[in-house]
Amino acid sequence: MSYRIAFSWGRAPNWVKNQMARPRPMKSAAGWYVGTTDETGSPEARWSEEYYRTKYACNVAIIYDNWTRREAP
Repeated sequence: MSYRIAFSWGRAPNWVKNQMARPRPMKSAAGWYVGTTDETGSPEARWSEEYYRTKYACNVAIIYDNWTRREAP
């Protein structure tokens, strides 16, 4: 199943708007997290402290800016 939720730049905090890469749901063994990919699509950084059980929950957290930013992604 694929979830297609548009990211709203209007709601994003300024530090996210200034980033080159958009935050997106990323999958790991621990669950879904907010992160970015490099030009090849490989995981580049994990931005969120939290892990989410589903991709949908991670998308909702991104859209509503309801996640905690890590100190060092």
